[in-house]
Amino acid sequence: MPDPKTARDSVGRSGGVAVAVAEAVSADLGPSEVQVFYSRLLGKAALAALVAMLLTYVLYSSGAVASKVPPGRVSECWRDTPSAYNETVGLRGGWAWVTQLGRGECLSRLGPALLGLVTIACFAVALPVFLRKRDWAFAAIVAAEIAVLALSASGLFAGGH
Repeated sequence: MPDPKTARDSVGRSGGVAVAVAEAVSADLGPSEVQVFYSRLLGKAALAALVAMLLTYVLYSSGAVASKVPPGRVSECWRDTPSAYNETVGLRGGWAWVTQLGRGECLSRLGPALLGLVTIACFAVALPVFLRKRDWAFAAIVAAEIAVLALSASGLFAGGH
């Protein structure tokens, strides 16, 4: 059986750098402060959006909120294109539904829209942290993500739909 002291000494001589690197890496394996904050915010915001989806669904499906397409007829509209559905309910495309949140078919779009905006909101909160830490690479990536997601949500670049 090998002597533990001799084995430890040989590792110390031949693998000292490797052991030091392994110890340094293992000390940094936990999530960063930004990662923990981002994940907590993401979890809470996603839960809030899901609750909003549930509440708006209940309001629409129960008939508590007036709508042009009654809940019993909404499945008939599923075979239509989105533009045909918007025409049926009297809406322009894009974000026009936001101006009529008092109607059931518009209110029911709020939850999915909030869920889609959660990532943008989390990035917007994380960006100042990266700027404060002068982590320019991550700040630039996060700013680019915010710009791309915001532009895609805006509908300015809707390609032929």
